[in-house]
Amino acid sequence: MCVERCPHGSGRGKRRESYLSTSRIFNLKKTREIYNRYVKSKRSEKFYEEHRAEIALHQAAKAHFDSLGYGKDKKLPTIARSNRSTQHCSPKKKLSSGYHEVKATSRELLVAKNNADKILGVKPESQSRDASRGQNRSGTREG
Repeated sequence: MCVERCPHGSGRGKRRESYLSTSRIFNLKKTREIYNRYVKSKRSEKFYEEHRAEIALHQAAKAHFDSLGYGKDKKLPTIARSNRSTQHCSPKKKLSSGYHEVKATSRELLVAKNNADKILGVKPESQSRDASRGQNRSGTREG
């Protein structure tokens, strides 16, 4: 998800879609040589049995990209382009890490302040406000 409303839709769905697309591109390129050898062997049963997993991966990836309209006319997307499509949401990660750093620093400063107040014997603000009103902890007026 983006910091502002993202025109590209949900961040999680988009990242998952990009991951699947990237893995399919990788599978297609990794198994291309074996699939080409399978086709050259005139789709031999013996060759198919030896390389069943690779051929199935290649066919599944090819079917996916064919359904998206990639074919002989249109080039397949590259892995780098597929990864770039989800980078529009990365500013949130930068802001989030900065926020967590600031929050941790704030906690450290609050602990240091409380320690200094204890050492100096200063009461915390919430108790000093009650004392200035003339009330003790039980809520009755001191007289």
